[in-house]
Amino acid sequence: RTPAAGFHVPIRNEIGDGRLDVHSTLRLFRRLPGVHFERRLHEQVLPSLLAAAGRRRVEPAPFTLHHLGYQPSLVERKQKRQRNLELAKGEVDANPFDAFAVFNLGIEYTAAGDLEAGVEHFHRARSLTGAPVPWQSRLYKVEAQFLYQLGRLDEALAVIEEGLPAFPA
Repeated sequence: RTPAAGFHVPIRNEIGDGRLDVHSTLRLFRRLPGVHFERRLHEQVLPSLLAAAGRRRVEPAPFTLHHLGYQPSLVERKQKRQRNLELAKGEVDANPFDAFAVFNLGIEYTAAGDLEAGVEHFHRARSLTGAPVPWQSRLYKVEAQFLYQLGRLDEALAVIEEGLPAFPA
């Protein structure tokens, strides 16, 4: 048994053509009073878990989750992209200064192929982010990645240089 309140689980999303998106997210946690999910899209439990956990910490999981749900054939069949884009827009409409909601809308725009709109939302999310948050390293990574894909190399490098001191690994 572990005293941990929960575990950040590394997730390998297979997104087609042999490409992977790897990130870590809270996926296993104790059922404690007051713990609940928040948000319409990419639901989050971490804020309420940390509030309820007392001295217990969230630790890295000793395993990796392999996820196939974002392969192009499955996404198209379930119309996930359009659904997610609409949910993300609604979240930002309801909470325009919520950095995580703005970040998720950027993710959905890039997934739909609108890299310019995605990058614009990543930049805005960075401007709204105050203290370090668990998803912030991914924000720097994806913004730099899509700026690079757009050929905006100087901007991509600037994003990397801004994020590197806080997230050197």
